Amino acid sequence: MLYSRNNRHVFMGFCWLVWLPVVSLWADQQPEQLERLQADLTPVGALRAGNADGRIPEWSGGINQPPPGYQPGTVHIDPFDGETALFRIKPR
Repeated sequence: MLYSRNNRHVFMGFCWLVWLPVVSLWADQQPEQLERLQADLTPVGALRAGNADGRIPEWSGGINQPPPGYQPGTVHIDPFDGETALFRIKPR
């Protein structure tokens, strides 16, 4: 029940709404983490290096230019159209 006689739930909800943004202000990136973003991590924090057997290539910045044949204002062309799937995930 959201509203009780003494509005305890409303007060607790208000406390959460105030507390969560304040706690997020305490979060801070460490200098060594920021340096890694320029060296061995992608902008979202994933590893830039591929795997040892080469099935996952090294990240080189993603798609930086449109694929050949793309016309502005049209539907985006699949940049991976010529690749074959290694496996498929099917729902049960």
